[in-house]
Amino acid sequence: MPHQQFECGRIDRSAPDAMLAWARILGVSQSEILIAVAAVGDRADAARTYLALPWPEPHRLTAGADGTGGDAAAAHSRRPDGISEKMISGQRWHRHASPVSFVLLAAVVAIALSGLVGGQPSPLRSQDFGAARLEVKTPSVIRNGEFFETRIRVEATRDISDAVLAVSPSLWTDMTINTMIPAAAEESYKDGAYRFSYGKLRAGETLVVKIDGQINPPLFAGTRGDIALFDGERRLGSMPLQIKVLP
Repeated sequence: MPHQQFECGRIDRSAPDAMLAWARILGVSQSEILIAVAAVGDRADAARTYLALPWPEPHRLTAGADGTGGDAAAAHSRRPDGISEKMISGQRWHRHASPVSFVLLAAVVAIALSGLVGGQPSPLRSQDFGAARLEVKTPSVIRNGEFFETRIRVEATRDISDAVLAVSPSLWTDMTINTMIPAAAEESYKDGAYRFSYGKLRAGETLVVKIDGQINPPLFAGTRGDIALFDGERRLGSMPLQIKVLP
């Protein structure tokens, strides 16, 4: 019965069961039936004829005043709403995105992997002061707001009565120092530097200090300063450092 109604009547798009029956009879989807109705009207015979034509020919038939299809000129100039000539004719090769976007993405990934904007392993710097060897591992490039770690290693080649680390205030400008492990036996500020006293080191002994900090938001461009090693009040040497801070 649905087949007879399709042949003789009009298509009621509000009847889901009938739409499903028409889709099965014609071997097309319900969406194609809706497109046909939009193109040639709701007469079943006109829709059937429309669907029987090979694409892109169906757009050449359009609804006339009586719903049976218009003249050839009108049929050629009108098509269902939302169906453009480009969609019907197709292309041999359609580029959905510009290759420039992929090039830019690849460039961003390459820069990130290179470490030019931070994220690379911290470099190890070392200097020999005769009585001891000083090694410092801290980031050279870091982003604003990031946490960082600094490791200081002092290896005594001769007895040191009081190993003292001195840090320039300019090196830690606009930084928050959260922890220093192990904690110094004594902390002070003297001669323009923060001083951290760790007591006696015998020849061959090693002192390792782990410092955890964070870059504060106001800091831009970076900081520079020195980390110096003292034997009590006697300066053994210093190491200049520079930390570049990016937004």
